[in-house]
Amino acid sequence: MKQIIFFSILILMSTSVFSQEENSDSDDSLGLSGYLSPFFETTSMVKQSNYFGGVGGIFVTPNIIVGGFGKAMLTYFKVDSAYFERDKVTNKEYNLELDFGGGGLVFGYRFMATKKIRPIIMLWAGGGSISLSDKTRNRIKELYDDFFLFNGTVEIDYQPLKFLSIGIGAHYQMVSGLKLYGYSNNDFNGGGLFVNVKLGSF
Repeated sequence: MKQIIFFSILILMSTSVFSQEENSDSDDSLGLSGYLSPFFETTSMVKQSNYFGGVGGIFVTPNIIVGGFGKAMLTYFKVDSAYFERDKVTNKEYNLELDFGGGGLVFGYRFMATKKIRPIIMLWAGGGSISLSDKTRNRIKELYDDFFLFNGTVEIDYQPLKFLSIGIGAHYQMVSGLKLYGYSNNDFNGGGLFVNVKLGSF
């Protein structure tokens, strides 16, 4: 999953850069501009979790944003004792570790586009996967599932430079279609905070 997410981010970066080059080099271009945005996010789901990811966006109009995102957990976390493995040598039990990631499309609206400080609202929609791994980080194929992922965000964006803006905001994550023993969709629904840095043409 992490490889897919990072490849998706790379494709989004290439698309965004290409749209900016067309905007600056061609008199017949549509005038599209875009940005790349690494972000750090916290989410209160089963346990407090931290994510790192990226967003690539294109401004269809000065206000409307369309693009894509990908995110992955920075660190795995230990799951409940219902999931464990027994070491064949020491006969000790080890809790398994959970990994969560996803990607998809983003749709947003930027208010007061010409101002240095402006609010932005966005909807992220896509999919992802949850997997459980043993103590050597090997995925257990029986403990894996895919899901639909939705995330609503509200942020305040500050643009100190022509090519740079910084955002801070809150989000709420919702998961649908998860079927993993011991967990439900509600276990991975929750709110949190995020911070991002946007680089591009605004």
